[in-house]
Amino acid sequence: MILHKHTQLLKFCIVGGFGTFVTLGTLYFFTDICQIYYLYSNILSISISILSNFILNDLWTFKNNKDKPVQKRLPSFILISISGMIINTIVLYILTDIVHLYYILSSFIGILIVFPWNFLWNKYITWKK
Repeated sequence: MILHKHTQLLKFCIVGGFGTFVTLGTLYFFTDICQIYYLYSNILSISISILSNFILNDLWTFKNNKDKPVQKRLPSFILISISGMIINTIVLYILTDIVHLYYILSSFIGILIVFPWNFLWNKYITWKK
């Protein structure tokens, strides 16, 4: 049981690492290449990673925790992810505009702050066994 809990956390970290790569890559693309304001780019970037993160977590991380149908898991995941996106965007704004960190670093710090939020809420709500 303990090994299972740590395995889920490790898998969630791996999926989150992929999602972080997607988020930061598209954040840079939208902001520096497309010249979209960085806060709007952040929202677009996180939105893109939400779907891939759901699919990977559903198929791999929590593959044995599918007591609820996907029609209930997906909206739950999206709502939790949106609340995490709001937290991330606030952190991004504070660290970039007030502390004057590079926006990519600010977003990465926001992702690290939101990680426990996303894991715990999704584990105990979206994929509650």
